[in-house]
Amino acid sequence: ADAEAASKYSLSKKSSITAGKTYTYKVKGVSKNQYIKVKMSSGVTVKYGSKKVKYNSTKITGGKTLALKVKAADKVANYKATLKAIVYNKKNNKRVKGLTTTTKVKCTKLAIKSVEPATLVGSNGYKYIVVNFNKALSKLDASEVSIRDKDTNELISIENVKLATNGKSATLTMLGDAATSNNMFVWANTDYVLTVSVKGATAAMDFNFPDVRADYPVVKTDASKRTITTASGTYTVPTTISVDFQEILGRTVTFWYNKNNEITKLNVAKETV
Repeated sequence: ADAEAASKYSLSKKSSITAGKTYTYKVKGVSKNQYIKVKMSSGVTVKYGSKKVKYNSTKITGGKTLALKVKAADKVANYKATLKAIVYNKKNNKRVKGLTTTTKVKCTKLAIKSVEPATLVGSNGYKYIVVNFNKALSKLDASEVSIRDKDTNELISIENVKLATNGKSATLTMLGDAATSNNMFVWANTDYVLTVSVKGATAAMDFNFPDVRADYPVVKTDASKRTITTASGTYTVPTTISVDFQEILGRTVTFWYNKNNEITKLNVAKETV
């Protein structure tokens, strides 16, 4: 008779769910003289009504179909989540039936949003760079990150990785001494590909940092060609940057430029009286 009664219980099954979204899992067959407790795997939260269900603690009384609101966390990679509903008799707290369902959780694909220089480039390149992610990482090791020169495929040695408190960015430290030429730093105006492989998920991004020239007087300008000339060379100013070519002549400027000698950012020093 007990086996026959136990067969009436059921728990919803889903082949897959999307991380971050809420789904309804129904528990059927629980009488008003019974209750359930819920167990859920790491990263899964359950609510009944407006109240959060505590792991193997909250008692939910039967007498009707019990609708559990289930949400799975968006982790680094897809994973399997398990939900268990255990039926008990109210009178003696005796366990009657255990119901289990396992589903695949589809997570947002890990992506690198941007790669930025953390310091101004010096004669030896960038020792520190910052990588921004589309989701939080709980841990990241130097062995899980690689930087390669796109043209030569040369691997840049990473000495250290420091993950931000929120897990959404990391500062990478290149191997070598900034005071010497014995280093493996990231050079300006060089194409690189950065790859992160963590917990089965991989993300990659090409990047290229502009070079900088600090405190150079402008010795020549050409408004028709939109160029300025300093002791370091001649550079094109795109139309996205507003500049008075007559007024800037003779002024001291700091500017960033790409491998095509096109200025990407321009700062004009204030004139001193």
